[in-house]
Amino acid sequence: MLDLGLAAKRALVNGGGQGLGLVAARALASQGVAVALVGPDERALDRVAPEIGALAVPAGAGRRGPIDGAVREGERALGGIDILINAAPVVTAPAPLHEIDDVDWERAGAEHVLGYLRFMRAATPGMRARRHGRVLNVTGVIGRNPDPRRLPESTAAIAVLNLTKAVADELAPDGVTVNALSPGEFTGPDGEGAADEAIPAGRPGTPGEFSDLVLFLCSERAAYVTGASITVDGGRSRGI
Repeated sequence: MLDLGLAAKRALVNGGGQGLGLVAARALASQGVAVALVGPDERALDRVAPEIGALAVPAGAGRRGPIDGAVREGERALGGIDILINAAPVVTAPAPLHEIDDVDWERAGAEHVLGYLRFMRAATPGMRARRHGRVLNVTGVIGRNPDPRRLPESTAAIAVLNLTKAVADELAPDGVTVNALSPGEFTGPDGEGAADEAIPAGRPGTPGEFSDLVLFLCSERAAYVTGASITVDGGRSRGI
């Protein structure tokens, strides 16, 4: 069995109360990582945290004060943060350009781009001081495949990829890796999800196929992987 060197590490998962954030949190906990789940829905966090033995830390989406406080609480409770996973992509209602309200643009920027930035800004000083850390930003594959009816999401997603690369360059000398994952369609936790002819693989991905990549990128085995943006969508993206 491949030793990933994750046992006894400490992780904070923004968006860990649901979706692929929860998938990532479960996988990390299964490897002996102490996990803190962060998100705006306190009831959702309280429901899933005991299931994986995690700490629940409510924090308002995108707002600086609650984010800084959540990171401080996570550091205090866990004794530090070795791994930060941002897994809270924003979703807006489909609409053509002239019908998109400024509120959707502002929310996409505040929750997705500024939210991820603020978590990185708050969580990485300790990593830099210890000269070791892992940051993983999960953002929609829509960033690489712009949808004219989901422009706020598309724009925010590509901004996160740009942000990931820039921060990776800054933190690399301190032993902190920063990477991005752009997932496509995945089944739910119970395997629900239909075949899709638009996906070359012919099916959505499974939670395990996502979490295995998360574990590798957070592990000691991925120390030389930083600034990467990896698409995980069964070949659906048409870019190279």
